[in-house]
Amino acid sequence: MYRLYNSWTGEHLYTKDLEEAKANANRGWTWEGVAWVGASSGRAVYRLYNRYSGDHLYTTSKSEYDRLKGYGWTQEGTSFFAQNTDSGVAVLRLYNPYEKVGTHHYTTDAGEYDKLVREHGWRGENKAWYVSTNPANPISGFWITHSNGRRYWVDASAIAHYHLSGIDIASWQRGIDVRRLNTTDFVVVKATEGTDYVNPYYRTWADQTLDSKKKLGFYHFLRADASPSDQARYFVNAVKPYLGRAALFLDFENTTGSDVIERGADFAKEFLDSTYQLTGIRPLVYMSRNVTRELDWSSVAESGYKLWVAQYLYRYDNVRGHVQDPKLPSGSFGAWSSPTMYQYTSTGRVSGYGRDLDLDHFYGSDLDWNALARKA
Repeated sequence: MYRLYNSWTGEHLYTKDLEEAKANANRGWTWEGVAWVGASSGRAVYRLYNRYSGDHLYTTSKSEYDRLKGYGWTQEGTSFFAQNTDSGVAVLRLYNPYEKVGTHHYTTDAGEYDKLVREHGWRGENKAWYVSTNPANPISGFWITHSNGRRYWVDASAIAHYHLSGIDIASWQRGIDVRRLNTTDFVVVKATEGTDYVNPYYRTWADQTLDSKKKLGFYHFLRADASPSDQARYFVNAVKPYLGRAALFLDFENTTGSDVIERGADFAKEFLDSTYQLTGIRPLVYMSRNVTRELDWSSVAESGYKLWVAQYLYRYDNVRGHVQDPKLPSGSFGAWSSPTMYQYTSTGRVSGYGRDLDLDHFYGSDLDWNALARKA
């Protein structure tokens, strides 16, 4: 069974039909590899389609299958077969009460299941069915052609992964066209600094990011010469047209003429709290690895603000392309057990831009990024 993700609607599709999988990948769905291996016969798993919302549902319950037809769902027959007995690999089913599309999700990964329940408010519906423990038959892959006319190779034997690769940019990168960065999943744009600076390119880059179906983020550079609450209002006013579509970040670091770190973690928390009160969105806080341990961040972490950490290891200097699993520095991250995002170099290069960039790794999926951009 192949798994694909639609980043526009938030829906996952599961299909044993490779041609259907290829056709959807060609339409822009994200390939997430082999979800599980079904059986050649056994317990039928039915598939339905809601033409009003665009949502799919999978169930082994014939009564549920027939009942939903009465509500207007289109019956699509037996999608695949599960094990006849409760043995093998369990497929877990979840329900998202906050969405109209992608309301149900199916996974064999207990960690993914727990995270969606614990951190994002999904309702766990326990084990839906069991599938084979046999490994998938590998296939080399296939070519797809996107609407821009470019052809891309999809590794069809890939295992579903739950991370995103991205960059963060400021006016230093003037002239960059993020639409050309085909291997980049997200872009975090500097929007404001203090209460008197707006990045002149931030709207252009934000629109390019959304137009190219990448995930968007904005950050504010905190200065010591203005109150954090005033800076929060300045930041929110600038990014207001994008609220709900962008994750928000605070950049907490010293720069020439601004010793903001010496003002302490409470100074940062005032900005985070003010931004949250104004938007209902909890920003992440960016800092170097050393600062996570120099200051007491316990009240920030306990309030639900996640960490974007920076530490550069020599092995990623002048790296070409996004590192799929950059090695985190060993040791603690202060009040956080681990970062949500990791900036692992400031001298990386990606196809589509000829100068150095900050490269970042987000430890989560499109769904996780979307959750950060929504009101908590």
